[in-house]
Amino acid sequence: RGRYSLKAIGPVEGSFCMSEKEDPDTGLVDLAVMNIQRQSGADFISNVSVWAESAECASLTGTGMKIVRK
Repeated sequence: RGRYSLKAIGPVEGSFCMSEKEDPDTGLVDLAVMNIQRQSGADFISNVSVWAESAECASLTGTGMKIVRK
């Protein structure tokens, strides 16, 4: 217990648009977060701002966080 903490790895941002091949049961914001985590290597994103670009696209900014051993 308490052997891990979160370390900020810097600002992250990106956009994501749904396609017909995406799982319709997964939300647009969830897909945008997963996409940006994959691109940045972040385990979590804090201080998140999300906005809709259209009905199918969302943009997100925040601070990438990585799990690290203490």
